[in-house]
Amino acid sequence: MMEQLVSMIERISKNLEDIKKLQTKGNLSHYPAAAPIYQEKLTGRFSEISFSRYRKLQQLDIRHLNRINIFAGKNNSGKTTMLEAVYLLSQLNDLNAFIELERYRGKFTERFNPLWLDKNFYEPVELSALFGEMKISITFTKEQTSEHIEKSGYISSIVADADVKGETLTSSLHLFSDKEPELYYQKSNILCHGAFTSPYRYNENLLRKAHALAVREGFFDDIIRFIREKIDTSLNRIQMVNIEGENRFYVHTNSFDYGFDITKYGEGVQRVFEIALLMGYCQNGILCIDEFESAIHKSLLRDFSKFVHQLAEQFNVQVFLTTHSKECIDAFIENEYKHEDITAFALREKEDGIIECKYVDGVRLASLLESINIDIRG
Repeated sequence: MMEQLVSMIERISKNLEDIKKLQTKGNLSHYPAAAPIYQEKLTGRFSEISFSRYRKLQQLDIRHLNRINIFAGKNNSGKTTMLEAVYLLSQLNDLNAFIELERYRGKFTERFNPLWLDKNFYEPVELSALFGEMKISITFTKEQTSEHIEKSGYISSIVADADVKGETLTSSLHLFSDKEPELYYQKSNILCHGAFTSPYRYNENLLRKAHALAVREGFFDDIIRFIREKIDTSLNRIQMVNIEGENRFYVHTNSFDYGFDITKYGEGVQRVFEIALLMGYCQNGILCIDEFESAIHKSLLRDFSKFVHQLAEQFNVQVFLTTHSKECIDAFIENEYKHEDITAFALREKEDGIIECKYVDGVRLASLLESINIDIRG
């Protein structure tokens, strides 16, 4: 009888510890609010990143990171994976960031498919970095939970562990076949503000937040001025309008008596508008730009690359971008703006399938470009 009582007390004690350990956040939001920053007024930026394993990037160290970081290489050389890793490191144990990237890879715009995630989570993710003087690391693993949850329809759990200055932050996402995933955590933080932008997706909610910040901080007019001077002199204004409960950006020009949705205006303007807005949104943080040159005419690259560099300086943003284009790489040098702020990286897959990375700093790249018209893409 006494042994049964002791056993029952131990089970109750364990249940209470589980409750204390993890607090329910609720279902994942399609457009979640950002978790709080780990340490306000945090200074510094990424100086190096180490890949133990993340998709194709294995046992790879990236050093000499700068304010503007350009990643070039052939298709399937790990360029986008590089940006994803930077973004995940900036978001620590906020699993919403991980799911956001999986939505993008799986092309899920509405309801997320947990069975797809379970099937396509092939191996753990292990990343580490140096941010200022602070060492951080994150891991993502797939497990079968031992927590006391409703097991009906349960598939598996994705667990995120972030280590910041010796403190461990843990989050768990339980996947179910018949209902939305459930997110649990005791403390969820991000390292700094960050965003991931690609020409293949449109995040209206994120842009709405970025627009509000741009208007409040007074740099929205600078974006409109750049578009007017460099792309379309007839541009009058871009404003947010509410149409049946949905916020959309509408463009007004001197050529038409009516405004129209920015998605109907031209992909180049959309791309410039989005990237410029996100620079302010990511103040004191990082911005990852996939395929920087996409939809932007090569004649605009020199001016736009300089504009982005200046915004990065103004808002203290560390930029990570990928490109397929030599013209894009050259533009960051030919705009003659602070070459010392730039590092270019070339990713290449060796015969054994291992990805290697070589770098050249901006000053050296400018010299090589002038002397031999170097192409670092491989």
